[in-house]
Amino acid sequence: MSGYSVDLRKRIVSSVEGGMSKAQAARTFSVSLSSVKRYVDKARRGESLLPKKRPGSAAKLDEKAMKLLEEDLGERPFASLRERCEYVGAMTGLSVSRSTMCRAIARLGPTRKKGAIGHRARGVLEGGLEGNGGRRGRAREARFRRRVRYAHITGTDLWLRAQRRAIAP
Repeated sequence: MSGYSVDLRKRIVSSVEGGMSKAQAARTFSVSLSSVKRYVDKARRGESLLPKKRPGSAAKLDEKAMKLLEEDLGERPFASLRERCEYVGAMTGLSVSRSTMCRAIARLGPTRKKGAIGHRARGVLEGGLEGNGGRRGRAREARFRRRVRYAHITGTDLWLRAQRRAIAP
């Protein structure tokens, strides 16, 4: 969760300085009492009311590496995470894990898609049911979009036609 805006913090401080109690300011602005106390103390000491920097380590991939990664995603969309790690390592000298690479790709936005080589496509129903889905609407035969497993064997086409005729009323 990000911190409260600077405008809200200033309004809280000005309300307390204007005579409102800290507890009343906390209820009015829907913040905790400790936050109100912290903001008022900071304002009295003359410190900035800006939220602190979020904790955590700095990103391992800098702007240059992210730019290279973005270009690589466009040129080689089907490269594996390991190949991308090796590419970034060779180009920038940074050694990153597959997890780090996956998070960096997610930050860039595009999704990784599996390539056609070495990956089996899942059968997807082509078309849907005809009609409005009620009992009276007649369902049309659903066809699969996929390669036939035994297409290289002669007679497979005839066997599939016979099965299709047996299923159809």
